Amino acid sequence: MTHNPDPARQRGFRTRAVHAGHGLDPATGAHATPIYATSTFGYGSAERGARLFAGEEQGYFYSRLTNPTVRAFEEKVASLEGLPDAVAFASGMGAVSAVCLTLLKPGDELIFIAPLYGGTTGFLTEVAAKFGVTVHEAADETAAEALCGPRTRLIWVETPTNPALNIVDLARVSRMARACGALSVADNTFSSPYLTRPAEHGVDVVMHSATKYLGGHGDAIGGVLAGPADLLAELRGVGL
Repeated sequence: MTHNPDPARQRGFRTRAVHAGHGLDPATGAHATPIYATSTFGYGSAERGARLFAGEEQGYFYSRLTNPTVRAFEEKVASLEGLPDAVAFASGMGAVSAVCLTLLKPGDELIFIAPLYGGTTGFLTEVAAKFGVTVHEAADETAAEALCGPRTRLIWVETPTNPALNIVDLARVSRMARACGALSVADNTFSSPYLTRPAEHGVDVVMHSATKYLGGHGDAIGGVLAGPADLLAELRGVGL
């Protein structure tokens, strides 16, 4: 998959780390992004509410799906990863489960290159398998390639791995995924987009446990997925 960031993303990484997703608050003019501590938003009329709920009009109506504070974070991560969009979750495992529950169905196959974060491995091998998904564990890229088949839907990798710090060839993984009609997913938590941007190697979806290096201070839990806008819209609508 070819990714074409918009011209604004040609700014330097440090500039985007500060300014992406950030602007003056339209309601007050505040220069810092406000924390919108609200569960719901008014939408003026039943007709507009119907359009919002149906996805026919963009806007805020329920903070579980997104709100302006969360959206600023999503836009920043998408910019830093060089991908069109991002969707935030309450935790990294929320992001993991959203991918699997949205994109996989009984009879599908998923391949992951071990080791992964223990929570991810547990979800794939114990939870996803309960829903009729065949999960294959591969020791390396060569083993993963041998497992690819017509029912393969996702190839999941993590680099560097948590906590062993193994390195995976992202370009090779993205090529094998395309060859068998699957999507590639890379957990970029330990590297962060400052050091690695998997989309530059052809990876389709990038995942972070924002609890770790994106959060940085050990005082917040979160997760995020970055990828193509149409795929992210599906993940937001189904997985959240």
